Amino acid sequence: MPAVNSKPENGTTQLTKKQKSALQQLRNLVFLNLFSWLMMIPARPEMVLRITNNNPVQTSQILGLMTAGAGLFEFLSTQVFGRVSDKIGRKPALLTCTGTCFLFRFLDYLLCDGGYASVVTANWLDRLFAGACFPALLTVASASIGDQIEGKLLVNEGAVTAIYAGLGIMLGPWSIYFLPPYELQNLS
Repeated sequence: MPAVNSKPENGTTQLTKKQKSALQQLRNLVFLNLFSWLMMIPARPEMVLRITNNNPVQTSQILGLMTAGAGLFEFLSTQVFGRVSDKIGRKPALLTCTGTCFLFRFLDYLLCDGGYASVVTANWLDRLFAGACFPALLTVASASIGDQIEGKLLVNEGAVTAIYAGLGIMLGPWSIYFLPPYELQNLS
């Protein structure tokens, strides 16, 4: 699909229906990934604190190691996913990132009430793989928008996409308290 120039010869700047549809799907994907990724922020410390018998030092050590390991993994994987998306295409890369995020978030959810080994393993896998695919998804999504649009229109459409990202950031951490088992804990 050719890029839309912000200053065409006839003076109008508009996206085609196909481009509008693709951008909307991309925005929804960004929202859902941010929403699900940030749901884990309030949940993860509670899970780890529970399995360490409310030991804040051990909880901090586990969460600190997860964050340090995940940061390195995210740094390396984002570069790889960016290059891979250039070779195989944006759509397969976006779907791979989304599928990986979903798989590891769901695994984390299923094992959240387990014992020490299952909770730590699920959180590590989630933090590494889903955490690494999240910034990779944003990198590929930005490249996808840049492939379709350029100039002033790129700035405008990027701003609208940022609104979707902002909604995911705001609503993700808040929504976790409406899902089991947190909903039951809040009622007691």
